[in-house]
Amino acid sequence: QPDLFASCWAGRPQSSHGGGGGASANGLAWATSGGRKKPAVMKGSRAGGDGKATVACGESDKCFRQINRRITDAAGNEDIVALIRVINYNLADMNLVNLATSIHRLAKLAMQVTSHQKSGYDEVVRALLATIQSKLVKATVDSNLQQALSNIAWSLATMLAQDQKVLDLVADLASTAVDGFKPYELSTLVWAFAKVYGNDGLPSRAKRFFLTAANQTSNNLRSFSFRSLA
Repeated sequence: QPDLFASCWAGRPQSSHGGGGGASANGLAWATSGGRKKPAVMKGSRAGGDGKATVACGESDKCFRQINRRITDAAGNEDIVALIRVINYNLADMNLVNLATSIHRLAKLAMQVTSHQKSGYDEVVRALLATIQSKLVKATVDSNLQQALSNIAWSLATMLAQDQKVLDLVADLASTAVDGFKPYELSTLVWAFAKVYGNDGLPSRAKRFFLTAANQTSNNLRSFSFRSLA
């Protein structure tokens, strides 16, 4: 599985692979700042490396790039505690690329550390998935969507996290945007759904995606490497 969006802003990679607070319905803690809801930083984490408050990104690509750099720097140091801290602190300002980068790097690091090093891991995964779901509901097809979907699904499969709502949204968007998938992205997505559902059988929306992916593969068979087909 290739590293996600390390340089996504320069084009998709070509590698092979008002005051107060409260609790939301899904149990996540929320704080309000300037009338804007944002996930509260979880206990035991510290805000950013420099302790400075974040600035809402709005639609600023520069801000999203800065967030992505913080995520990849923390992950590159193989420091899951720092990565969790960065995710917590920047979550409310992330776009779909940032979210996909976060969960992808978190899933990779989680395979390399012991359980006692994962303080705050379960909480940040729940917060990420809730935010990913809200972004997928509003997602449109652009040059980054297919790899984001592929890596979100890969991350869920790797973490053995069966989030039905997120997976349904991924399946629907992937079926709609199937023409834009690169072979390794499509094969990764197919693998992820098979890994998550195993012998339990595919739900209807995942099954629809599988049929769409099968047609796409058969129509473009020569573009698929042996690894992608296997």
